[in-house]
Amino acid sequence: PVVQGFVQLRELGNFGAAAGAKDPPQVSLLLIARRSCRRAGTRFNARGLDDAGEVGNWVETEQLVHIRRGPQDGSSDPGGWLSLAQVRGSI
Repeated sequence: PVVQGFVQLRELGNFGAAAGAKDPPQVSLLLIARRSCRRAGTRFNARGLDDAGEVGNWVETEQLVHIRRGPQDGSSDPGGWLSLAQVRGSI
């Protein structure tokens, strides 16, 4: 099977620099989407459940945010990752 999908990484730069923060954190946004190779097709042609209970046009999307803090911000928190996963399909 072939995996269909999309990946994009965006650097948002110094998040909070406009607010006058002394050392604003660096923020990156990563979007990953993968689509099932089973029952792929247009929304109107691949709908409903099959005998195995698989939906048409199944897509899993994950949004990841990476926050990096500078050493001068006075915080012991180095930043980290935030994640949101979403699954959808056409019934």
